[in-house]
Amino acid sequence: MLTVLEAAKSSGVSVKILNRWIKEGKLAAQKMGDVHLIDRIDLNAVLTKESIQPVGVPGENRGDAPEPRLSDVLRRGGIHYG
Repeated sequence: MLTVLEAAKSSGVSVKILNRWIKEGKLAAQKMGDVHLIDRIDLNAVLTKESIQPVGVPGENRGDAPEPRLSDVLRRGGIHYG
């Protein structure tokens, strides 16, 4: 799961556009407190539909750390930016 800011950074799409897509129902997101969380697969589906190059999908070796499981994030007390 990605925050809107993380999704924007990884996709090259602005936070404003991602928030608009969420509001319009074009992009599925779960709200946890004040933060919207986006599944990378849902993001890729919208990016493909909008003719934007999708970001890596889970299971691909993208050379970065694996995404935390939502249950682990919740257990730690939420999302922290830093």
